[in-house]
Amino acid sequence: MWFSNSYLVERYLDEGITGTLAAKRPEFVRMLEDAKEGRFDLIVTREVCRFARNTVDTLSITRELKNYGIEVYFVSDNIWTMDGDGELRLSIMATLAQEESRKISERVLAGQAISRENGVLYGTGNIIGYDRINGNYVINQEQAETIRLIFELYASGMGMTRVANELTARGRLDGAGNKVWNAVKVSRTIRNATYKGYICYNKSRVNNYLEKKRIKNLDEDSFILKKGNFEPIVSEELWDYCNQLRKRKIKEYDLLDGETRRLGYNNPKAVWAQKLKCRCGAHCKRYKWRVKQSTGEVVYGYQCYSRTRSPAKSYLQAHGVSAFPEVCDALSICEWKLELMATIIFRQVLSGGEKAIVLACNMLSKFSDINNEKRDKQLLSLKNKQLQLEKRRVRYLDMYADGDLTNLLIHNRF
Repeated sequence: MWFSNSYLVERYLDEGITGTLAAKRPEFVRMLEDAKEGRFDLIVTREVCRFARNTVDTLSITRELKNYGIEVYFVSDNIWTMDGDGELRLSIMATLAQEESRKISERVLAGQAISRENGVLYGTGNIIGYDRINGNYVINQEQAETIRLIFELYASGMGMTRVANELTARGRLDGAGNKVWNAVKVSRTIRNATYKGYICYNKSRVNNYLEKKRIKNLDEDSFILKKGNFEPIVSEELWDYCNQLRKRKIKEYDLLDGETRRLGYNNPKAVWAQKLKCRCGAHCKRYKWRVKQSTGEVVYGYQCYSRTRSPAKSYLQAHGVSAFPEVCDALSICEWKLELMATIIFRQVLSGGEKAIVLACNMLSKFSDINNEKRDKQLLSLKNKQLQLEKRRVRYLDMYADGDLTNLLIHNRF
């Protein structure tokens, strides 16, 4: 009956976009903006799941539209939002629509688990070093030489920036055909397990089926590696060695907002820079003390890092400044004095005790080998259990997706 006095204002179609989050639907958002401007007084939708698959969004938006004097009519469900029981019936149908979205999400996750078991390659396969042919990776020999060079240079002791500079100097091309390299490109290459013949899964995840926000997984230990059916460019030993080096150069910092940032750093090459710590709690920094005029030999010293970053305590006292009450006043110490003290101490400790120390080292080595063997057996047993549980989980997901699990529970109940 309402058709006789009504006319079509606009069609709002979001094709192939999730209905669980209204903010991700441009046409839906445009419809709400037009509603605020009063362009229409009725929205006709085929069914509730076409309007939204989020119960909160469905109820809050229909209430907002009601405040504008706009009614929503769901044809298949025969729901008018301004009817007395309209919101009650709408909330029930919206909950069912949201539940259907959750089931779809579970089916997708189950399908992804099966894909991982089968070693399916995701994406377009646009990766330097390989060409994607018939759904599999085939080595591009020219690009593969660049990949091998990156791993060899990094394994030789070069940092990522130096490796990038070397590649740029040699005119090596990256995946986009550019001759300019940087540390980010080198790091991405070294971290890519494809180059040792494996497919890497679980690099990112979706927070939940409603928001569908993609979150990058920073825990590399939780990555899932599956042996691929393609030829590796570098050996597993070289890849593992390079990534062990990389992980040793990563340090995590806790930010004030609770997040964690990971940054690379270089281990100090001087032994005393790693061992020394000032009485104020700061580390000590190595610097050039002086140069011997007779031999040209450089003499190094160590100074508190906090001391080098703050004004001298004597300067503050001389100028009557009291804004730095915790300034460290520790003096520098020459490296040769540290070496001399260490030599004297070790001589005293090792005097007459060489045999005991050798015996203790042999005992520790023996028990270490026994513990490692026991640990390896336990680790193998745990991996086998994990594999069995994963297969069982995939089987249950398949049964749930096909409805067999629900039927089995009902049968056992009665």
